Amino acid sequence: METSPGCWDISAAGHASTGDDSITCAIRETKEELGIKLTPDKFILIGTVSQSKAYPERAYFNNEINDVYLVKLDLDLSSLKLQKEEVDAVKYIPTQELKKWVAENRKDLVSHPDEYKLLFEYLSKNK
Repeated sequence: METSPGCWDISAAGHASTGDDSITCAIRETKEELGIKLTPDKFILIGTVSQSKAYPERAYFNNEINDVYLVKLDLDLSSLKLQKEEVDAVKYIPTQELKKWVAENRKDLVSHPDEYKLLFEYLSKNK
């Protein structure tokens, strides 16, 4: 919410602490933001992307290397415990609808073109 308040974003994300690997960070952020405790075997690494983005209105520059994971779960969204400082709401978005949102470059969807490309490629190969 810090850089794109009120927008739809990837389910859980965060920055690794010193000494943490990306899977440790993914487990921590999923627990903190969504209240889901997962084990490393639930995460599928679908790729790694680099991104740099300036936020001049905040005098902030984001320079990251992101490991992108997919988790497949049957989950009742009402069972989630959302971190109110980070997450306003959650919802399921069918793949075709998400593809449409990305193609439309919706202003209420945080731009992650490389991550979405990895996701769509993975899903098309692993139906």
